[in-house]
Amino acid sequence: MNEKRRRRLTLEPRQQGVRLQLTRSTVAQLSAIVSGLWLCLDIISNTAADIYATRQPETALAWVRNHPTALVTHAGRQLESDTGELDKDAIVALVRHAVRSDPLQAGALRVLGFAVYRGGDGSQAEALMRLAGERSLRDFGAQSWLFARRLTGGDYEAALVHLDAILRVWPRVSDRFLGTLVGLANHPDGQIHLIERLKHNPPWREWLLQHLPKETPSPERLYALYSALESADTPLTIDELRPYLRRLIAIGAYSTAYVMQVEFLPDERIATLGLLNNGGFDLPLTDLPFDWTIANARGALTEIVVDNKANRALRVKFHNTRVPYRHFAQLLLLRPGSYRLVGQVKPVNLRNDRGMQWVISCTGKNRQRLGASERTTGNGGWARFEMSFDVPDSDDCEAQEIRLVLAARISAEQQASGEIWYDDLQIERSEATMAPPSGTE
Repeated sequence: MNEKRRRRLTLEPRQQGVRLQLTRSTVAQLSAIVSGLWLCLDIISNTAADIYATRQPETALAWVRNHPTALVTHAGRQLESDTGELDKDAIVALVRHAVRSDPLQAGALRVLGFAVYRGGDGSQAEALMRLAGERSLRDFGAQSWLFARRLTGGDYEAALVHLDAILRVWPRVSDRFLGTLVGLANHPDGQIHLIERLKHNPPWREWLLQHLPKETPSPERLYALYSALESADTPLTIDELRPYLRRLIAIGAYSTAYVMQVEFLPDERIATLGLLNNGGFDLPLTDLPFDWTIANARGALTEIVVDNKANRALRVKFHNTRVPYRHFAQLLLLRPGSYRLVGQVKPVNLRNDRGMQWVISCTGKNRQRLGASERTTGNGGWARFEMSFDVPDSDDCEAQEIRLVLAARISAEQQASGEIWYDDLQIERSEATMAPPSGTE
C-alpha cells in the first residue's frame, strides 16, 4: 500500500464524522426554522382570528376553524338574522363546537339560551342565561336578558343586581337604562330596592343622581330616596344633592328644598343657621341654594379671603372693564313681615358711577324688588350699613333672594375698577314682625 492511499484511509473516517456532524446540525437548524415558521403562522392565524372574531366571524373561522368567539358570534348572527322557522339544531351544533374549544365560554351559553327561548322553552333558557351570567359579569347580552326577565317578573332586587353588573362594566350604555331607573325610583317597591343598591355607592350613583331629578315629573316623590342616602354609610355628596335641590326650587317646592338641605348639613352648621346663612363667611361655601353661590363674572373676581384683621370676608375685585355684575347671591325663606339687613362694608379705591348694593327680591314670576341698600363706592374703612324691607303675604313671594349687584342702569355705567369688601351680614326681624297682632293676648 503506497503512502497516499494510507493517508486517505486514515483521513476518511474523520471526514465522514465531520460530514455526519454537519448533516445533524443542518437537520436541527432546518427543524428549528420549520418550527419557528409554524409558530409564526400559528400566531398570525390566531391573531387574525381574534381581530375578526366579533366583526367578521366567517373570516375568523377561515383562519382558525374552531375559534370559540367566532363560533359564538356566527351562531348569534344566525339567530338574529333568522326570520323564518328557527334552525335550532344548526345553532346548537355551532355552540357545542365553541364549548368544546373553550368550556368557559359564557357567550356560547347565552346564544344557546336565546335560541332555546325563541324555541319556546323559557325554563331551559332561564337556566342557560343564569349560567352565562354567573360565568361572566361582563356578558352584556346575558345580564341584559336576566335584568329584563327579573324586572318583568317584579323581582326588583334581583333585577338591580344584573343592572349593577351592566353599569359597572359598560358605563357607556347607561343612558339606555335611565328611563327604567327613573321608573324604579318613582315606584314604591322599586324605590326601596334602588335605595339599598345606592347605599353601597356603586360607581354609577352620581351619574344617576345628576339625571334623576330632572327626569322625574314629581320630584317630591324622591324625598325618601335622598333622605335615606343622607344617612347611608357612604352619605350623599354635595354634587349628588345639588341637582335635586335645584329641581325642587325650579318647581317652587322651596320648603321641601330647605328641609332637605338642612338634613344634609352637619350638626355644627345647623347650629349656625339663621334667616341669612353664613353671613360672616366663616364657613366654606357649599354652592347649595340656601347658602352663598358664586357665578363666574368676566371682568370681576369674587372670593372669600382673609382681610387685614385675620378675618374671613367677601371681596369683589374689578378689573377696570365693563361688567354687569350680579354674581353673588343666596336664596331666602322668610315669612311675611318686616325685616332689616345689617352688615359691614369697606370700599377700596372702588371707581364706578353708581356703586355696589345689596338687592332683596321675591323669586316669583314678577320678581318684585323688596328693598336695596345704599350704593357704596370710593375708598374708606369698615363701616356699618343697614336697610329695611317688607316681605308680602303672597304666593308669588314664598321665597326670596338676596343678591349683590353693580347698580348700573346702562352699559356705560358698568365700567368698574378697585374692590369692595363685606362682612357680618345679618337679617333680623323687626319688632313689628315679632309683635303679636292687635287685639290678641
